[in-house]
Amino acid sequence: MEPRGLHSHPAPSIGDFVLRGPPNWTIVLLMLGIGAMHLSIAIPAFLHGHWQGFLSLILGCVFVTASIIAWRIRPEVGVLTSKRALRLRAGVGRVCLERFIPFSRVRGVRVTLSHPTRHVDEALIQVVCDDEDIECPPTDIPQQEALYLAMAMGVRLIKVSDEDDGGDEQKHEAPELINQP
Repeated sequence: MEPRGLHSHPAPSIGDFVLRGPPNWTIVLLMLGIGAMHLSIAIPAFLHGHWQGFLSLILGCVFVTASIIAWRIRPEVGVLTSKRALRLRAGVGRVCLERFIPFSRVRGVRVTLSHPTRHVDEALIQVVCDDEDIECPPTDIPQQEALYLAMAMGVRLIKVSDEDDGGDEQKHEAPELINQP
């Protein structure tokens, strides 16, 4: 008879997943505002018979189109456990910038939490690599997402908080759940 609690279970497999961020609203609204300004200049220019209205109409259409394109561009952080790599991507459809970072270059996952009475959107999750820190899109569950990322990549989880808990930084090792070749 085997003692209770000593059962050997296989490690759960974690599939590929993608974290998608929101569009850059600052750029979207700035371009939309500049386009609206040019279109509002073009209308009175046409009414008064000035040729400068054509230039304002063209610039207004260009900026409104650029605003729509910027609204469609969303950053992605893909964790491809099957290829043991991170995929960083930004673009629209097939027109995108994409690069891969192997898990061997990832040193840990850092989650920075603010005071618990503040809003959860102030939390920041970063994947710490050899030569850069990759910021993940915002989430409503930062601690759970950071732990999941650390477990998927088989790296340590670093929790940074401004709470008075006896130290500035806590480091937690993620359990070895993934068989590494």
